[in-house]
Amino acid sequence: MQTEIKNITQCLKELTITVPKEKAKKDYEEIVRNFKNYVVVPGYRKGKAPLSMVVNMFGSRLKETYLKEKLSEYITEVFKEKDINPINEPEVKSLDWEPDTDLNATITYELSPQIELKQYTGLKIPYLEVQKKKENIDSFILQQQEAMAEMTENQGAKICKDHAISFEVTEIDNQTTKDQVEEESENKQKINPENSDPETYKQVILTKNNFGEEFTKNVVGLAVGDTTEAVIKSQTGEDEKKKIKITHIYDVKLPDLNEDFAKTFDFATMDELRTGIEKELENYVESETLKNQILAIDQALLENNPFDLPPTPVANYAENLAEGYAKNYNIPLDNCIEILKPAAEQEMKKYLFYNYLQETIKIEPNKEEEETLLKEFADQLKISVEDLIKRDPDVTKKPEFVQKLKDKALYRYLIENNELYPKEPEQEEPEDPEKDKQQGKEQEEKTEK
Repeated sequence: MQTEIKNITQCLKELTITVPKEKAKKDYEEIVRNFKNYVVVPGYRKGKAPLSMVVNMFGSRLKETYLKEKLSEYITEVFKEKDINPINEPEVKSLDWEPDTDLNATITYELSPQIELKQYTGLKIPYLEVQKKKENIDSFILQQQEAMAEMTENQGAKICKDHAISFEVTEIDNQTTKDQVEEESENKQKINPENSDPETYKQVILTKNNFGEEFTKNVVGLAVGDTTEAVIKSQTGEDEKKKIKITHIYDVKLPDLNEDFAKTFDFATMDELRTGIEKELENYVESETLKNQILAIDQALLENNPFDLPPTPVANYAENLAEGYAKNYNIPLDNCIEILKPAAEQEMKKYLFYNYLQETIKIEPNKEEEETLLKEFADQLKISVEDLIKRDPDVTKKPEFVQKLKDKALYRYLIENNELYPKEPEQEEPEDPEKDKQQGKEQEEKTEK
């Protein structure tokens, strides 16, 4: 047999097999002889009919049987000869054979990924640094005030920035796509989970600025019953123009910042509350910065140690991820799979790479990391470490704990042995009215087409 192997990717190969007509004929005739012994041909005893007559009567069936049985044997023979170990059944892409001709077959097969450690230390890795700002404390306190605010309906008022309003969408701008409508409907449910009407927004406090400054400008000065075109900033950050109708206006009374307010959060004074928030903010900043460092390390290591994945496991994993999304959001499963394939591939690469790295360099966790992880487990259950150990004396031996401890040790090693530095924040481009106008015109032309 003649064979040729082409590399489509590191894990996906194409094999072309050519079986000489003499061997193909011999194997085919073997199939015919075996078949002859089990069929009855009128005028002949069972198994005594001439081969030519059997072929004339059952030619298509015999050809199908030959290809089904012998092609598999040919492929297995090649795999054994070349020491090929596919991870799944090969897929036949083309097959060409007629009696007295060479058999030509092209198949594809997938192999396990081959990971090679090229560089995982000594890298310069930028990460996004989380800043601790005094404004964050004030912002948190204001959010809590707004959550506890008293609202009094004021139907005769004109809207000002200190009001809360309810409104309904009466018309969607023609340029808004179906996807944007579905996305905005989802966003409304997130902002107003108590709202059963997906076209109505209830008690939107304007100072929260949920929909952007442009929206506030559009509604200030309106009264109940007024309609207007308003630009709403969606959760994706895009501006969407919609026609809305004001249904309610509310005066908003925020609770005073005093000891009663502080006691709501189990602090005696506002100073103690601020100190408590600052401490929590410091912990948050530290935690989020570490997450960003880990994300940056993941990206850098996969970029500097590239490898391919076989497509079938990636597609299967993407399908597993997509099933929930497709069901929850009523989206075709195939669409979800295609959207989630990049994420599935990235997750699989990360999992395989770090497993291989851990097995190769074998970093041992230290006592501090074990104590930190125990506290994290206890915090999740809102109990003390002592109570956690009493409840589950073998918690440190559980697979989940052992794996997370290994991860902590490995990332500690990677942080220590690579140069991580905070990257410069991206500068926002200044607004360009002419550019925005041109983009709007292009979008309108696209929509018309």
